[in-house]
Amino acid sequence: MSKIEINNVYKIFGNNPKSVLPMVKDGANKDEVLEKTGHTVGLDNVSLKN
Repeated sequence: MSKIEINNVYKIFGNNPKSVLPMVKDGANKDEVLEKTGHTVGLDNVSLKN
Protein backbone atom coordinates (compact mmCIF):
# COMPACT_ATOMS: atom_id res chain seq x y z
CA MET A 1 0.00 0.00 0.00
CA SER A 2 1.34 3.40 -0.98
CA LYS A 3 1.59 6.18 1.59
CA ILE A 4 1.17 8.86 -1.04
CA GLU A 5 -0.64 8.50 -4.34
CA ILE A 6 -1.49 11.20 -6.86
CA ASN A 7 -3.46 10.32 -9.98
CA ASN A 8 -4.27 12.08 -13.24
CA VAL A 9 -3.09 15.60 -12.43
CA TYR A 10 -3.27 18.36 -15.04
CA LYS A 11 -1.95 21.92 -14.70
CA ILE A 12 -2.62 24.39 -17.47
CA PHE A 13 -1.47 28.01 -17.26
CA GLY A 14 -3.51 30.75 -18.94
CA ASN A 15 -6.64 32.86 -18.65
CA ASN A 16 -9.14 30.02 -19.06
CA PRO A 17 -7.49 26.64 -18.37
CA LYS A 18 -10.78 24.75 -18.01
CA SER A 19 -11.61 25.49 -21.63
CA VAL A 20 -8.31 23.95 -22.78
CA LEU A 21 -8.50 20.76 -20.69
CA PRO A 22 -10.62 18.78 -23.21
CA MET A 23 -8.08 19.57 -25.94
CA VAL A 24 -5.23 18.28 -23.75
CA LYS A 25 -7.17 15.15 -22.76
CA ASP A 26 -7.82 14.47 -26.47
CA GLY A 27 -4.06 14.29 -27.09
CA ALA A 28 -2.96 17.76 -28.14
CA ASN A 29 0.69 18.36 -27.30
CA LYS A 30 2.20 21.40 -25.54
CA ASP A 31 3.13 23.17 -28.75
CA GLU A 32 -0.33 22.73 -30.29
CA VAL A 33 -2.05 24.02 -27.17
CA LEU A 34 0.23 27.05 -26.94
CA GLU A 35 -0.16 27.91 -30.63
CA LYS A 36 -3.96 27.53 -30.73
CA THR A 37 -4.91 28.91 -27.30
CA GLY A 38 -1.99 30.81 -25.78
CA HIS A 39 -2.10 28.48 -22.76
CA THR A 40 0.86 26.48 -21.45
CA VAL A 41 0.56 22.87 -20.33
CA GLY A 42 2.57 22.35 -17.13
CA LEU A 43 1.40 18.86 -16.18
CA ASP A 44 -0.36 16.41 -18.48
CA ASN A 45 -2.01 13.42 -16.79
CA VAL A 46 0.71 12.93 -14.17
CA SER A 47 0.43 10.10 -11.64
CA LEU A 48 2.83 9.32 -8.77
CA LYS A 49 3.11 6.60 -6.12
CA ASN A 50 5.39 6.36 -3.12
